[in-house]
Amino acid sequence: MLSMILVCAAVVMCLGVARVGLASVLRTRAENAADSVALAAADQLALGNGSAAAKQVAAEVAHDNGAKLLECDCEGSAAEVAVELDLDVPIAGFPAIQGRSRAEVGS
Repeated sequence: MLSMILVCAAVVMCLGVARVGLASVLRTRAENAADSVALAAADQLALGNGSAAAKQVAAEVAHDNGAKLLECDCEGSAAEVAVELDLDVPIAGFPAIQGRSRAEVGS
């Protein structure tokens, strides 16, 4: 009986560790996608292509990174974006995984 309790406790602990690891990986993926999107949008601003082109490229890069563009403030010399990961299968207990980033064009 004691061994069954210990096995169950070990299984629960392993699932908890796996869940924390998954949350960390998903958060990192969202942040990396946001960084890529902000840099791509800032690149368009640096090339002088304007806000509309920056937003279009931002949406394309977000899609390529497995995310959805939620917000893109691409005005002047800075691009500030927010993305949300597109999870194929919703994971119970996890809210929408989002990332934010800002890139500024240097002079």
